[in-house]
Amino acid sequence: MSIAKILAPVFGTKGDAVCLATAFAVARPFNAHVQVLFAHPDPREAIAVMGMPISGNVVQAVVESQEKVAAVATRHARIALAGEAENAHAKIVAEPACADCVTASYREATGRLAQVLEGALRYCDLAVFPPRNETDPEMHDVLVGVLSRAQRPVLLAPAEAPARIGTNIAVGWDGSMTAAHALTAALPYLRNAQTVTLISVRRRPETDGGEEAKNYLALHRIAASICAVEPSTHSIAETLLETVSERGCDLLAIGGYGHSHLRETLFGGVTQYVMSHAALPVFLAH
Repeated sequence: MSIAKILAPVFGTKGDAVCLATAFAVARPFNAHVQVLFAHPDPREAIAVMGMPISGNVVQAVVESQEKVAAVATRHARIALAGEAENAHAKIVAEPACADCVTASYREATGRLAQVLEGALRYCDLAVFPPRNETDPEMHDVLVGVLSRAQRPVLLAPAEAPARIGTNIAVGWDGSMTAAHALTAALPYLRNAQTVTLISVRRRPETDGGEEAKNYLALHRIAASICAVEPSTHSIAETLLETVSERGCDLLAIGGYGHSHLRETLFGGVTQYVMSHAALPVFLAH
């Protein structure tokens, strides 16, 4: 099991540089290809949704305005790609191909972001998302769709590009199926890690399958340790992030949305909190 192709959506915003730097960092151990994708919304579709009669001149003006905005965003995205590829010593190519270094290609598509990304992920192993913005609910919904419908793991970039990723990995462990999916999806990175820790909050290893998970990793020739901690006055998510920070981890793998998306949103589940507060890259699988 390896990582051959990584999808990195860009938007012509400040988050592109961090997203791309993170994507190149997680591609490096495998000399993987990073598919950089810019999705253009279709302005005509937005006009149709309005449901009101609009003159042809107004429609044309709206379309031209949106095209200008998209052109500026595209230029910024390409500049970010060129800069981060140079920093990562990655080679920009026209099409994905096997190479002895990290490669990247850029393409654009028109359509709804969720549909474009989910379609592209049919032939990718991992999606790297930019740092989460609390004011952008669409991006959050897209991320949930990638996890639940496209069935691909997501790596959420931190606010600042990390100096290293994957040498000291923590796995948030609660014995659930989503935690097991995160564990197995992260195997390519766990194999390359120097330290792997299964962190169990408010559970004992003998009751949540922690020892079984440790033995499973041993069959993959991965040496892991178990860290069981009590949350005391803090929530499970807070305790998890505190433990990860104290242990100097540079990647956290967790199951994404163990309960329904609605329940996680209403009750501030572990996934929601970790995504909003983690200072390190977070690997999510559903």
